[in-house]
Amino acid sequence: MNSTERLFTFKVSLIMGVRMLGLFMLFPVMSVYASEYDNSSPLLIGLAIGIYGLTQAFFQIPFGYLSDRYGRKPLLILGLCIFFIGSVVAANTTNIIFIVIGRALQGGGAISAVLMAFLADSVSEQSRVKANAFVGFQIGLAFMLSLIIGPVIASSAGLSGLFWVIGLLSIVAILIVFTLPYAKPKKYYRLSIAAFREVLNPKLLRLDFSVFSLHMILSSGFIVMPLLIVEYNIIKMFDNWQLYLPA
Repeated sequence: MNSTERLFTFKVSLIMGVRMLGLFMLFPVMSVYASEYDNSSPLLIGLAIGIYGLTQAFFQIPFGYLSDRYGRKPLLILGLCIFFIGSVVAANTTNIIFIVIGRALQGGGAISAVLMAFLADSVSEQSRVKANAFVGFQIGLAFMLSLIIGPVIASSAGLSGLFWVIGLLSIVAILIVFTLPYAKPKKYYRLSIAAFREVLNPKLLRLDFSVFSLHMILSSGFIVMPLLIVEYNIIKMFDNWQLYLPA
């Protein structure tokens, strides 16, 4: 991996890490603080947490397809702007319904596939494994940091303050995107029935189900665990990272 590829990989991993840090910070605190909002219910709290993944899954293919046609950078900026708008909507409300809407908008900025395609366009095939591994490391680091930072911010600024911080992080990510070089997509994929059949490959579906199950278990755990911590007064919300991080 040459110096240009290393710098590009670092910037891409930073964009991904900053974005994921913003998302993961909600996990340890959202189910507790969202219960204080107007019209709050267990169903709507669960929907507020889960709808991000639903809208992201829905928009991944359109974003990827459009980035093949119009370039990676415009779609990255568009996705991060949508993510920012969702953060602002969620930060400026006391009603759980608008938290759900804000989270849906956050998921609508589905840039993960675009970002990884951008990485593949700009890094040689020989260096791609190292580049992907570094991005994965940044995501893992963001997850660990979020368990510490999220409860601290929420304890002092509430869920609204946490959404403002997430919005600020999305602006940081946009600024980093502007520093990325223009790279023409190496491949252009057309939507077709044959391509859709590949998605329905039984082996791929098993992998999809496995990933879905892992995400479902993780999200469910972060819905239930914070509520149990508060109900049984196991540890203060400010310090609950001490419980999560070793695990």
